[in-house]
Amino acid sequence: MLKFESISFSFGKKNIFEDLNLTFDTGKTYGIIGANGIGKTTLFRCMGHLYTLNSGKILWDSKKLHPSQVSFLPTSPFFYPYMKGVEYLNIVHADHEKIAESKRLAQRLNIPLDHLVDTYSTGMKKKLAFIAHYTKARPISIFDEPFNGVDLESNEILLQLLHKQKEEQVTLVSSHILSMLYELCDEIIHIEEGFRTSIYSPQTFDKLKQKIRENI
Repeated sequence: MLKFESISFSFGKKNIFEDLNLTFDTGKTYGIIGANGIGKTTLFRCMGHLYTLNSGKILWDSKKLHPSQVSFLPTSPFFYPYMKGVEYLNIVHADHEKIAESKRLAQRLNIPLDHLVDTYSTGMKKKLAFIAHYTKARPISIFDEPFNGVDLESNEILLQLLHKQKEEQVTLVSSHILSMLYELCDEIIHIEEGFRTSIYSPQTFDKLKQKIRENI
């Protein structure tokens, strides 16, 4: 179980979130939605210890969450120049089995691993980074806008892979493509101004749709 216990974070005098409490059950996938700039990515970076909380605790199975327990795929993955796809996988993984699994998925997603990543399209780069992070299989998997820029067929494959999450994991997915989240997630957390959160299950997704339409 992943828990946020009264966590707070700010940039200078600007509070991003304050006294936030949330619980994520193991074996479930959670959608995280909200307006641009609301603080979703900031929250993810705090989980990965890229940012330091002002106060509060993030716990995994009642113990302080360690960076090694988190896999975070950012919206715009970084790649070194003059690197081939296969070299990227070798840097991400030291384990031969994980490299082999990544190569198998790359083939399924039509990623030319023997080509320079610089020559890839935006969607191709996103797919390469996705499989590298997906095969890490860490307790906490975070995917920030994984579907953006990816072709329709590949998005369906990404959905299939995310559906196969391991029972011991918590998966968080941020996306503005709500149809994907409706199909994928056990719950969707809607973050609004002031970092107020509303949680929706598949049985109440219609209420979320209606709420979003009313705000258009």
